[in-house]
Amino acid sequence: YGCVSLESINIPDGVTKIDTYAFAYCYALASVTIPNSVTKIEEYAFIDCNSLKTVYYTGSEEQWNNITIAQYNNYLTNTTIVYNYKG
Repeated sequence: YGCVSLESINIPDGVTKIDTYAFAYCYALASVTIPNSVTKIEEYAFIDCNSLKTVYYTGSEEQWNNITIAQYNNYLTNTTIVYNYKG
């Protein structure tokens, strides 16, 4: 964590969990692409990612709503989510 110059990340298909503190304190992170294989996002995974503007999600809104998103991921959950993203 603490990747202060990272501006975007494309999480590979097949990843099922985003670990605790995975992108914590990545202040420049503006966009993240999350595959529909992700079923859990651990607490603090995106804490203080205050530049995060867009989440590109490869699944549907219903699939997104079924992801277990732990607490302290407000910047992730309070941003624009683009569903059914094809890249």
